[in-house]
Amino acid sequence: MKPIVYPAVFHKEENAYLVEFPDLPGCITYGNDLIEAFLMAGDALKTWLCDPTDEYPAPTPLSEIKRQEGDLIQLIRPALYRTEYAKQYWIEEAIEKGLDKRGLTQEQACVILGIEPAYLKDILSGTITPTHEMAERIALLLDFDPKIFFLDDEEE
Repeated sequence: MKPIVYPAVFHKEENAYLVEFPDLPGCITYGNDLIEAFLMAGDALKTWLCDPTDEYPAPTPLSEIKRQEGDLIQLIRPALYRTEYAKQYWIEEAIEKGLDKRGLTQEQACVILGIEPAYLKDILSGTITPTHEMAERIALLLDFDPKIFFLDDEEE
């Protein structure tokens, strides 16, 4: 039977967090910040455990894991965050980075897009998903791929 959790070591790099699972050779990922690293760790573990095999290594006890100064060790479950949470994180990040890149506030973007600020706030909070047309307009203005709004559609 597969273990439910595995320990992951989060190494702080210059501009990112490198994540590795000591018990799982080749199970490595990274994130630009700690939240993204946790999201990616759950996904990497899920992917690694999808390999068909009857036996998976036993998880090493946390007290036995070697670490360097500044490392964070955390138990991770496969797909720790449900897909909609990960998707919402990517949407928020894309919009925030796009606003910064363009030097716009949310209010200015709303004026350009011809939408109410409450509509954008609902998109950011995950309350609503924009229409395909609006997703295209937002993504064009803020310079990111509009497919991010419809990741669930591609998985089905």
